[in-house]
Amino acid sequence: TMAEGLSDLLVNSIYKDSEGFVWLGTDNCLDRFDGVKIKHYPFPTADVKRKRVNVVLQTAVQELWVGNGLGLWQLNKST
Repeated sequence: TMAEGLSDLLVNSIYKDSEGFVWLGTDNCLDRFDGVKIKHYPFPTADVKRKRVNVVLQTAVQELWVGNGLGLWQLNKST
C-alpha cells in the first residue's frame, strides 16, 4: 500500500531480477522492493505518459529496462 511506501495504488507490472529485487511499475514511477523497504526511481517529469511504467525487464547482461508511453529506458540504478 502507499502507507507502506508504494508510490501509487495502481501497479502495472511486477518483475523479479537476478539479484532478488522485486520491481514494481506503477502509474507514478518505478519502485524497487528488497524484501524490507521500497526505493523509488522517479522519472523527472510531470508528463503522465513518462511516469507510468508499463513493463520492466532485465537483459542477459544484467541491464534493467523500463517501458512507458514514450519508449524504453535503461535504468541507471545509481542515479
